[in-house]
Amino acid sequence: MRVTVRLALPVALAALAWIPAALAAQDADSLRAARPDTTGVPDLAGPPAPDSLAPAPLAADTLGAMDPLAADTLGEAAPLRADTLGAGARLAPDTPGARAPLGADTLGAAAPPGGDALGPFGASRAGGAPDSGAYAPGADAAAPAADGIPLSLEEAERLALERNERILIAEEEIERTRGLVREVRAQALPSLDLTYRYARNIQRPVIFFDQGGEVQQISVGQDNDNTIALSVEQTLFSRSVTAAGKAAATAQQVSRFALEDTGEQLVLDVRARYFAALLNAELVHVQEQALAQAQARLQQVERFFEVGTAAEFDRLTAEVEVENIRPILIQARNDLALSLNELKRVTGLPLDAEIQLTDRLTYEPVTLTLGEAQDLARVQRDDLRRQRAQVQFQQQTLAVERAESFPELALTFDLSRRASSEEFVPATEDFSQSATAGVELTVPVFDGRAVEGRVRQARADLAQEELALRALEADAALQVQQALQNVRAAAERIEAARATVGLAERALEIATTRFRAGLSTQLELNDAELALVQARVTNARALHDYNLARAQFLRAIGER
Repeated sequence: MRVTVRLALPVALAALAWIPAALAAQDADSLRAARPDTTGVPDLAGPPAPDSLAPAPLAADTLGAMDPLAADTLGEAAPLRADTLGAGARLAPDTPGARAPLGADTLGAAAPPGGDALGPFGASRAGGAPDSGAYAPGADAAAPAADGIPLSLEEAERLALERNERILIAEEEIERTRGLVREVRAQALPSLDLTYRYARNIQRPVIFFDQGGEVQQISVGQDNDNTIALSVEQTLFSRSVTAAGKAAATAQQVSRFALEDTGEQLVLDVRARYFAALLNAELVHVQEQALAQAQARLQQVERFFEVGTAAEFDRLTAEVEVENIRPILIQARNDLALSLNELKRVTGLPLDAEIQLTDRLTYEPVTLTLGEAQDLARVQRDDLRRQRAQVQFQQQTLAVERAESFPELALTFDLSRRASSEEFVPATEDFSQSATAGVELTVPVFDGRAVEGRVRQARADLAQEELALRALEADAALQVQQALQNVRAAAERIEAARATVGLAERALEIATTRFRAGLSTQLELNDAELALVQARVTNARALHDYNLARAQFLRAIGER
């Protein structure tokens, strides 16, 4: 009975004024546009859903592509945007089943890496020059749809390096070591002290002497004593001062390398969050397209159901598909908001600021070999340079501790003026002056073996730093190798994902044509749509993973 109805369907439909006769044996010349009312069509990005039993025209659009429905057309697909992520292949007008080559501006085309870009927030995803190796925007790339502060990846890195607390803390550490260097160097410079002392003799001191067998006492001084003293000391020889100066300079180098290392790690964190925001924006876009497609398909099935060509099961299946996509879209939007908040936090932007990402995920091939990458890492990585400087600092610290047991020689000079008078402010003639100059030699004799204890501590610290350097070099070599392997694997996944998208798009075209012609079920079409969504998600994740792996590789070899 079902076969009989299907065979008679084109004849019955020909009698309906609002439905063109188009389903007889998939006649290519019968595929024409039907333009019924579009009231109630959701304004969401998604593929067209014809409201008639005849296929919609295929001019300038993709059969089953996920783009917004035209405002006045239900059943005609809106033209594909040049920046559509993973847009389906285009069919020539009035040519059912014909598949034009994939456009250079569509991500998801089965093409080798180097021709596409995945843009943010509905931004352009246009193809680049095939020989450039990078995804560059095409001439017809659409501007980003979101409003807010334009934020490129370079600008995000600059803001983070200026505002992030980790950088500010590292800069303060450099300032601290500068003060340490100045303090140590001061020990080799002359020390000049000026002292003033005033004393009120409440009871004058007396001296006793024997005069003719009788003890006499005489009061000394006046009521007010004023003393001005100048003391100068210059170190002539001190091994500990010399070693401490070198150690302080090395400590400053350590802090500078630490600042650079912190900056490299911060740049990696910014890139990871920026790429995550781009990925989540694309996932939102894909799910919005999937929802719009499912809603359009539901309207189509409801029209089929009204004319008796679809079962209630098909209508319920279409409704379930729509409702299944909604929570996925809600989660995707929430993930996007969270990733943007993390990006704003690391860049120092207010959390309530609206930002618009202007860069896109690009494919830039890595051509370094493993040996070249490891050589660069040994030379360029700031954490290795910092650790080497730390070892040198501990060596100099050990020298400082050993120098404590050596003699020190210093030159001293003292000048003193003293006045004792009845007046609070003495006259000039009341002052007496004295001056001395000398050489001071200090020889450590016995300190309870304290220096020996400090030397043993310094040796242990040096051994620890040397072991830490050895471990860091081994870890760096491993990180470079793993990062390079991740980059290569991610590049292969990009090629595989793109090929899958192209196949899924073609499968959806065929499934849509078969469904419109009554040759397949709603379940078959749903499977094709789900496969395309999954292929596009996989493609977006592959490009994100490649960019993240490449950023981690650059971090591993000490580049930004």
